[in-house]
Amino acid sequence: MREGGRERRALVAALLGLVAGAACGAPPPKVEPPPAPPLDLASLDRLATSAGLVWMVRARPRDIAATPFLIPSIGKILPEARLDVFTRRMGLDPRQVREVILLRYGEALGDSEAQLARHDVDPALLERRFFERLSSDAERKVDHPELIRVSGTIGRTKHAFARLGRDVVAYQQRGDAARGAVAIASLFVRGRLTKVLRLLSSEPLASLIARFGDAPVIAAALGPFDDEWKTGARGLLEIATAVGAAARPTARDHVGLSLALTGGFGADAAKAAEVLREAWLDVASTTIGHLLGLDRPVEPPLTAGHQEVMTLAIELDPARLTEGLKALVERDLDAIMNLP
Repeated sequence: MREGGRERRALVAALLGLVAGAACGAPPPKVEPPPAPPLDLASLDRLATSAGLVWMVRARPRDIAATPFLIPSIGKILPEARLDVFTRRMGLDPRQVREVILLRYGEALGDSEAQLARHDVDPALLERRFFERLSSDAERKVDHPELIRVSGTIGRTKHAFARLGRDVVAYQQRGDAARGAVAIASLFVRGRLTKVLRLLSSEPLASLIARFGDAPVIAAALGPFDDEWKTGARGLLEIATAVGAAARPTARDHVGLSLALTGGFGADAAKAAEVLREAWLDVASTTIGHLLGLDRPVEPPLTAGHQEVMTLAIELDPARLTEGLKALVERDLDAIMNLP
């Protein structure tokens, strides 16, 4: 009995020791890190800055490609075979891109160009296709579980790429990968750079783009315009702060083109509107204007002048416009399709 008592006491002591040791040396409970904050991907224009902007184009390629009367025209300008090659090379089918913004920046951002696109492709595929094109200096950074940046050199040119969430991608040519348009997009999307102007947060660009509404193609360039452009539009560009254009299909299956110039036209607004009309007729009478059918519109151009904006609207024959565009881009199409 005495021996059994000692064994029981030893067992109890051992158990107490284990409990005490566990209490003293147990690792703290594992704390899961908080989930990463969601990315702000609601609008592409909120991922770019207007600082240093030279020009921009915003388009909805999928909507354009789905417009019935434009389908034959698109096929003539951009043959299916070349679009297929581009898709295999980039991973992105231009005909399926829901929205794209093309940007050109000046010296402040290294004279760079950038593209932001909303797509329906596996983002890992787009990253892989971009990485395959790099010839040197490849670098990859994970800024967020859903935000990955890649940069490097293609040929002799610096390039950068970012996949943002499941459906947004950014490309950049030239400029500093660490401070350029792709890096800026990665900061904007995470709610950083609160003091930096977003693309449409300043005038005159915001009002100019808003003027064109939901047009599937909108382009704008910001002044002041240099000496090469000052004589444009019969001198109107010398006092213009910005110029914009938009194209949209019309109810008569034509292409409607709208132009707008912003600036301080004041009491000379009516005269400036007439100058804008004459400037359009000058362009229409050139060889390129004749090639594009600008000299034979469906209806004569309509112009209007206000103190701060000049406008011109015209409707063009898509068949003539298509043939002209085909002739103009055919020689350079291979170079165009190598972008971004």
